[in-house]
Amino acid sequence: MKIFLACIAIVLLVCAGLCLSTQKSSYQTAFLAGRPFAELPDGFWKGDTNLPKGPWLGKRFSAGTAEGVNVFQSGADRTEQFSFRMYTAEALWDKGHEVTRIDYNVPENPFWLRPALDEVVEVSPGKLLGKIHYRVFPGVSIAIGYFWQQEGETINP
Repeated sequence: MKIFLACIAIVLLVCAGLCLSTQKSSYQTAFLAGRPFAELPDGFWKGDTNLPKGPWLGKRFSAGTAEGVNVFQSGADRTEQFSFRMYTAEALWDKGHEVTRIDYNVPENPFWLRPALDEVVEVSPGKLLGKIHYRVFPGVSIAIGYFWQQEGETINP
């Protein structure tokens, strides 16, 4: 039992450290200056992240249905997986700040992805900044990193 409790304590400390470093990141100021989308994004938006990226290219948004999907590339093949829905809500960690949420808690996603939740803000026309969250328990989430996207196939600084 002591080993189990020690493991839980270590996990909680790591999560707390990750949240703290995300909230104190240089991206946080830009995130708080952003606003939720007046009109939901539509089409493909190229992306990048401060976390290991792997084959992720970005997201394809459907403004008409308030849904979307992530786009990945392996060699010459592009695939779409991990659907989400979009809506406006208050930020989880930044109380009083409205964001556009990208919620992966949809039936077609695997169980391990459903707790994922992105919060995005428009930082300039055609550009967004997102904060990545993982809901570990009901009402408890950890902020783990940021991503940014730009409408279209390329990202310009």
